[in-house]
Amino acid sequence: MITIEELTKNAEHGDADAMFLLGCTYQSGDGVDVDDQQAYTWLKLAAENGHVDAMYIMAHMCFSGIGAEQNERQATVWYLQAMTEYKQLAKEDDAEAMCKLGIMYLDGQGVKENLQEAFNWFQRAAAKENAEAITRLACMYSDGQGVEQDIDKAFELFIQAANLGDAEAMFNMAAMYRDGEGTEQDLEKAIDWYKLSANAGYPWAMFDLGVMYYNGEGMEKDPVEGYAWNVAAFEIDDYEEIEQLLDALEEELTDQQIEQGQLRAKTILDRIDGNEK
Repeated sequence: MITIEELTKNAEHGDADAMFLLGCTYQSGDGVDVDDQQAYTWLKLAAENGHVDAMYIMAHMCFSGIGAEQNERQATVWYLQAMTEYKQLAKEDDAEAMCKLGIMYLDGQGVKENLQEAFNWFQRAAAKENAEAITRLACMYSDGQGVEQDIDKAFELFIQAANLGDAEAMFNMAAMYRDGEGTEQDLEKAIDWYKLSANAGYPWAMFDLGVMYYNGEGMEKDPVEGYAWNVAAFEIDDYEEIEQLLDALEEELTDQQIEQGQLRAKTILDRIDGNEK
């Protein structure tokens, strides 16, 4: 695995991929302290050197004011540059580029929202077994977004994407088995899918799995394990809903249980980090 020192050296010598990876490293805090300004600096350099994914992330950072002052006009410029590059890559049968185009049309990133265009790009990427695109299609069928609602079709697509390793699809499979949506309710299968998604680091799967452990839903009740999963989830993404749950759980748990849960959470995060590597 390349060190941060080697990555920095390569980036300083003009390697756009190294610039991009360095920016993402500072953004995620993987092995370094999170530093949005450093992330912005290196991602901007990567984008200026033609790295399309850096252009896309720069658009989001400019739009949200991450690492620099908010600048919606500059965000639009970066989105349009990224879209131009993604369309060229899509002509070369790049499934990830097709999926990114689908997301941009779905969310109206740099362009007017167009659900039909989004659906078409996701279909093209899904035909090449792009797991994220298959998951996006499944969500569109599940919500009836730009297409007639079809829960059975959504379930079928979520299975396909989950089997390709997509953690969000695994989470949706778990929720459908838990709620009996698109299939018969089966808590055992729901828990299996939650565990797969949670161990892949998907925070909402970690959240739901933690709640199920805490309440003993479909499994033996284990408040400490339930708390641990939500501590770990909050470390990955500090969503307000997870923070509120943690506050509520800490009112109910003893100091010893909280300490045990925090230790278990570290073990969970170490395991997830190992899985990602």
